[in-house]
Amino acid sequence: MAYTVVAIHQGSDSWARQAFAAVRARLKSRLEHAARGAVPHGHLVYESADLDPAPGDLLGLRCGRPRSVNDTDTSSHPGTGNAMTRLAIQPLDLAGRFIFLSASFPSGDRSTQDMEARPGDVADAVVAIVRGVLTGRGRLVLGGHPTISPLVLKVAAEYSALDPSRVTIYQSRLFAPLVTDETLRLEREGYGSIRWTEAVSGDSPEHGLERLASLEVMRIAMLHEVKPVAAFFVGGMEEGTTLEYTLVRDLLPRCTIFCIAGPGGAAADFSSVGDLPESLAESLRTSRLYSAVVDASLRLVAERPG
Repeated sequence: MAYTVVAIHQGSDSWARQAFAAVRARLKSRLEHAARGAVPHGHLVYESADLDPAPGDLLGLRCGRPRSVNDTDTSSHPGTGNAMTRLAIQPLDLAGRFIFLSASFPSGDRSTQDMEARPGDVADAVVAIVRGVLTGRGRLVLGGHPTISPLVLKVAAEYSALDPSRVTIYQSRLFAPLVTDETLRLEREGYGSIRWTEAVSGDSPEHGLERLASLEVMRIAMLHEVKPVAAFFVGGMEEGTTLEYTLVRDLLPRCTIFCIAGPGGAAADFSSVGDLPESLAESLRTSRLYSAVVDASLRLVAERPG
């Protein structure tokens, strides 16, 4: 099982203060739950620093290893001097439900249209989503992309249990010659599966990527067949990402949509959808602590009916 390390510096950085506010209430509730000794059997117990640090102190969720419910170690955090508090966190369980990912790195001439795009943050957010979904017993679906597809499958390869159904990549046969060797190799090794859709007669990759009928066929088939319960939008170029966002809203009105604005790109201009708590909506708009934002988003999905 993988664990995420989250550190929030409550100092002069506005995005950090906003992220702190977004998770503080939830963490306090769980700390109070643990303090009363109401730790259900089988739940993991983690270490946490004090939740009311002075400005400049560190709030750390240090999940290097799960702690036993009977573990009585009370060592202090070496950096802050605050006493460590035991924190009970219920394991995330998406119960095999599909989560849709729409992500890409702004590239070529289109990358200059959005000076706020942060390619490194796109990768960080995508990795956080893949890890969150897979460790939460969910399944991920996405449209094929020459850089995102191999990244997703490489992250999936971190997990020892081979299950091709956990990551499904929809790919139009129009682009079969352009699928990277790395993507094909990782699929052969069992870290995901490619679902091919037929190309539309007369289409050519040279006609421009966004408005190709073959891509529309692929996107509609993906959403219709899988019916994801939630969708993440990260980065992206304006036209293609907007088309996917519109399709999700039109075809899946009950799908919860999380638009992570930190990496920039087209997704930064979209609105998240689905009756989100204001604290989470604010974190999606402003935070760059992607593991924490993704975890909070997926826990919201897990708590709702399928």
